[in-house]
Amino acid sequence: RHLAERQSELGRKLELEERLVTVRASAEEMIKPSLYGQAIIILVYVPLLTFTGVEGKMFEPMALTVIIALISAFVLSLTFVPAMIAIVITGRVTEKDNLIIRALKAAYQPVLGAAVRAPIIFVGGALLLLVGAGVLFTRLGTEFIPQLDEK
Repeated sequence: RHLAERQSELGRKLELEERLVTVRASAEEMIKPSLYGQAIIILVYVPLLTFTGVEGKMFEPMALTVIIALISAFVLSLTFVPAMIAIVITGRVTEKDNLIIRALKAAYQPVLGAAVRAPIIFVGGALLLLVGAGVLFTRLGTEFIPQLDEK
């Protein structure tokens, strides 16, 4: 998006140095929200590393895999991806919605208009769904971990 905006401002294709500067500014813009979001997800998985016994054997590998994948993705999103974008995207850049986004917007706009005109109906529907979820929650099972006989 920033490359398209910069090209539109200058009215020409960007040189390599201009692309690098634009991509770096974009990466700096997204670093804080991305770091916060990934830190929250990692913090959710850290308690799984404290499990012992069967729970530890089941959940520790999954938690470690997710944590390592998030950290790796974060490092790549700040190093490799911006560099490749600046180097590979050399032509004219335009920003436009694809067919799926246009269809979703066309379906969403009438629903949004109805929600603004009659908010009570939508709030009532949301409350009904909340009560239904509460009823289903009371019926959830409590034991799902199998007994493993490992020695």
